[in-house]
Amino acid sequence: KFENMKFNYILDTQKVILRTIALKRIKSEIFISASATGIFSNIKVTKNNNIRKYYLDDLFDLLSLISPGVVDNNFKINIPKKLIDELDVIFNKKNSYIGYAPGAGEKEKKWNLENYIEIAKYFENQNYKSVFFLGPDDNDLKSKIKDFFPNAYYPEENIKDFSGPEIVMACTKYLTCSLSNDSGVSHMLSTNYSPLIKLFGPKDSKKFTPPSSMIKTIEANFFGNKEINSIPVEYVKTQMEKELFLK
Repeated sequence: KFENMKFNYILDTQKVILRTIALKRIKSEIFISASATGIFSNIKVTKNNNIRKYYLDDLFDLLSLISPGVVDNNFKINIPKKLIDELDVIFNKKNSYIGYAPGAGEKEKKWNLENYIEIAKYFENQNYKSVFFLGPDDNDLKSKIKDFFPNAYYPEENIKDFSGPEIVMACTKYLTCSLSNDSGVSHMLSTNYSPLIKLFGPKDSKKFTPPSSMIKTIEANFFGNKEINSIPVEYVKTQMEKELFLK
């Protein structure tokens, strides 16, 4: 379908050589690719010497070859007023809320649910209300969580006119802190409206965490291995207390 089309620029956002060769067949004035250390690129791509960084920064590096600029990592998402009005009904400004996202798409990314339950109970005893964010594959967790926290908040169940990601992102305006596994929901919580603590097992925290003063990562390898459940509950608790200025 592209044979009669020509583009000003094509940016190849992946590094599989066969796919790059396929893309190269599409007509363009400028083709930019970091694949195969940039040999297919019309503009020289600087080698990063295998330095691991947030994956979106790789895309910004490609864009900077066209239009150099500074990336603002302290942005805030614009939230529709109608959604804010609905959340104002759910959240009481007199209360303090902590968000929890205990799910993940891969088993090795999941910190034990019992750990989340212990932490949520601990902070509820300090008058913090629990808010749970659960993805479409977390139904097995939802029933267990509701047994322990029937009075917790589940905003996605109360709002129907907006998508789940929109609701999660907007809720960060009302949270004093969030705790999450490395998951899709953790990206939705990365809005710079409130602090986020992300737990990592085998994955690279630098690659999957945007640079932000509002996000703190806790890696399993800090405790000697890549198993996420080697991260101690007490350590996470202490880090959250620091974010909440309780210590």
